[in-house]
This record gives sequence, C-alpha cells and structure tokens, in this order.
Amino acid sequence: MGNGKSSLISLIEKEFEALPLEETLHLKFLPYLNHNENDIISEFFIQLSSEVNKYSGKLSNQIIDYSDKILKIYKDKSIKDFFYYQ
Repeated sequence: MGNGKSSLISLIEKEFEALPLEETLHLKFLPYLNHNENDIISEFFIQLSSEVNKYSGKLSNQIIDYSDKILKIYKDKSIKDFFYYQ
C-alpha cells in the first residue's frame, strides 16, 4: 500500500488550479522518484531552470550555475568554493 503521496499532491494541485496565480511558477517536483541525493539536487534545479527559461534565459543559466556549486559543496563537503564568482 502507498503512503498517499500522489493523493496529497493531487489535492494540492487542485487547490492551486483554483487560485489566480499570474506571477507564480508551478513546478511539480517529486523527489521520491530519484534514487540519491545528487540526483534529487540536480533534477530539482534542472526543472526549475527549465521553467524559468520560459521567462529569462539568463536567470535560467544562473540557476544551473548555482546548482553546480551546490552539488560541488555536497560532493566535496566544503563550502570554500561556493562564494567564488567568475
């Protein structure tokens, strides 16, 4: 038996659909479909970047750059390179 994740997500989506959200991005991200932390982080930022790209290619690219930095922090267990900006 399931835990009701899909049912809860469906209920929440119906609530969002009923609201006028003209300046809101709707991103359906299901982390439990990924198998490890790197995949979860990467997939979230890829989906976010894809949605943002519809409005701003520059911001979309910045999200991917940010994602790369987050993944590096996770991999290296060090924050020292996070604040370096090229």
